[in-house]
Amino acid sequence: MLTPELRDLPLLGHDAVVVTAGQRLARACRQYLADTYASNHVAAWREPRILPIDSWLRDCFAQLTLHSDAPMRDLLSPAQSAVVWRNACGDVLQERGLPPAGINALASECQRAFSLMQSWRLSDSDLQVYPAGDNSLLFERCLMAFRRQQRAHGWITDAELGGLLLEQASALDKLLPQTRWFAGFSQLTPIQQALCDALAIDHRTSRTPDASAQSVYQFDSTDAELIAAGSWARTCLQRDADARLAIVVTNLDQHRERYRSRVLEGLDPQS
Repeated sequence: MLTPELRDLPLLGHDAVVVTAGQRLARACRQYLADTYASNHVAAWREPRILPIDSWLRDCFAQLTLHSDAPMRDLLSPAQSAVVWRNACGDVLQERGLPPAGINALASECQRAFSLMQSWRLSDSDLQVYPAGDNSLLFERCLMAFRRQQRAHGWITDAELGGLLLEQASALDKLLPQTRWFAGFSQLTPIQQALCDALAIDHRTSRTPDASAQSVYQFDSTDAELIAAGSWARTCLQRDADARLAIVVTNLDQHRERYRSRVLEGLDPQS
């Protein structure tokens, strides 16, 4: 079931694009259109393009590449970017005489931090504004090594696509369908908001829960917190057996069985 903000999807023509916050909402929008047309005995229809934002960014990049005379940079997938980050971090660790044991975790954190920088429109030089602790200095060195590899090969990453499209907004505007929606985003990041403004995209705001209905609890231990989370899930499922719930934890890989056991203890105390 779609939120009211998206109920007029069937009114869109084929000359439209709907960019969703995720793959699941894109599927739900397509299914909603199919069900709506079928219920009205429509045998065939031309629907708008509906795709998640990551796919839309890559699609826009491909269109710009196709219609531009200027040479475009090679786009790295997230998996390819991870390899480049690992190589960059390995070079830095070797330069500083540090053991390579934690290179995978370091590369993953650097890649995540880099992605956040692009989402919030922070440049490399913006890092100089913040206090320089050991971790930030290590990230800066890894970023410099990563940039060297980028410049040498002319690469661009998925994380940087928003900024590139913003720079090419005037050219991209001529290639996009006339009607443009962002759907399912409870809050836009700065780069997403900038794209909305530059490309006149209609942001169909997803309604968020009332802050007054939210509660914060404090527990003596992680185990107690997980048991309470399981109890909360049991209460929700008793009200709505089809409810979709999520419990967010950290360090899941290291403590999967323990976390699972504690949540189940709260979910089904008789087990």
